[in-house]
Amino acid sequence: MARQKQARAARFSGPVCAVIAAITIGMGIGICYGNLGRAVKAPGEAYQTDDATGSWYRYVMPGVEARRVTLLRLRQIRAALLEYSLAYGGSAPAKLEELVSEGLLRQAALEDGWEEPFLYDPAAQGEARVRSQHLEQAAGQEAP
Repeated sequence: MARQKQARAARFSGPVCAVIAAITIGMGIGICYGNLGRAVKAPGEAYQTDDATGSWYRYVMPGVEARRVTLLRLRQIRAALLEYSLAYGGSAPAKLEELVSEGLLRQAALEDGWEEPFLYDPAAQGEARVRSQHLEQAAGQEAP
């Protein structure tokens, strides 16, 4: 009798473990990459982001996500400034909007993760300087 119970338990434990593992993996993928945690929007209304982040992380930790978006956009702007500089003999544009009109950036890239415009100084020490007021404030709070 005990031998039969052991045989039956061994026969079912493999498939049961496989199903539990598949469900666990599926839920993990769904949480990380799926629609779980997305903001609710009205029918026909678009999400207010142009980034490909699309993750639950943006809603769980908005300050961290805003910082990440800001750093990504700063890199995009600096790359566009370099490309503009190479195309126009080393000169920087008078305004960041010129990068949009040249097709080097999208309009949304001119705002930081907090939806504030970047601060731009085209003649800062011989090189254009782009910064985010919110990012600098956050860095100032972190420093002792």
